[in-house]
Amino acid sequence: MTSPVALALCSAFLFAVAVQLHNLGLRHIDSRRGTLISICSSAALYWMLSPWFLETWYWFTTGAALFATIGLFRPFLSANFAMAGIRFLGPT
Repeated sequence: MTSPVALALCSAFLFAVAVQLHNLGLRHIDSRRGTLISICSSAALYWMLSPWFLETWYWFTTGAALFATIGLFRPFLSANFAMAGIRFLGPT
């Protein structure tokens, strides 16, 4: 059994690494292209891992359509705001 504290520390560390990598990437391209790369790479990773973690009946639940609809807008907004924040404020 994994400790919740260990999971929280691992999550915080990986989040900090991601912000640092975004900051390095934003030195060379603008935030819109950085957002596009981030969303596309995350989506590709999730689609590649989904056969091992999702069962087919999950797609036919009532919540699947809701999550798919929200998933069209939320990544764009939050990723754009995150990239713009990192670009203007830095990775602190």
